[in-house]
Amino acid sequence: MIESIFTRGDTFTVAGNGTTVDTSMFGASGFSIQVKGTGAAATAWNVVLEGSINNSNFTTILTNTDVTGDGVVLFSGAQNYPCRFFRSRVVSITLGSATDVVVRILGRQWKREAGTFTLLATTNQNLNVNGQIIGKGQADGSTITQYNNNSLLHTSTDTAITGNLRAGISLFSNNLANSAPYTDDFEAADLSPTSKAKALGK
Repeated sequence: MIESIFTRGDTFTVAGNGTTVDTSMFGASGFSIQVKGTGAAATAWNVVLEGSINNSNFTTILTNTDVTGDGVVLFSGAQNYPCRFFRSRVVSITLGSATDVVVRILGRQWKREAGTFTLLATTNQNLNVNGQIIGKGQADGSTITQYNNNSLLHTSTDTAITGNLRAGISLFSNNLANSAPYTDDFEAADLSPTSKAKALGK
């Protein structure tokens, strides 16, 4: 399974909430946050990355302070926080010589097997307006590969899933205003040459 990433950057001069990232079509579980002063490091800050299921009640996932350090990326690591929405929030800030601080947050999708989340791989592809990508994902035994326009992006290995197999694809728009990505002539089939099972869709 190849997963995508969700990113957001907000600039602050006072305490407040950043723009909420909506991952409700897919969900996200692993996160990172970075606070960087403009012109100089801020004197002090307390910035949190929060997650929510209902986009109303948010809970702190990560806390980045001046003790963490200017520009240092803080990761959630092996701990998983499945949620549909996430955002940054500046609890308090003292700019000092900095003109503002830029808070960058990132969320990743993960595979869930028997209640456990595992990151297999990530890719972040750029697509121009009115452009297209011919994408292919292939699982052959424990080897999982992804291709874009017939070029191999990467290969990962997973041995957890051995039965009850299904194929599917989904898309979302990220950082492209008024865009509407869609699939056309989606096809899924068994790699075995003796199999006649095949699914077609538009």
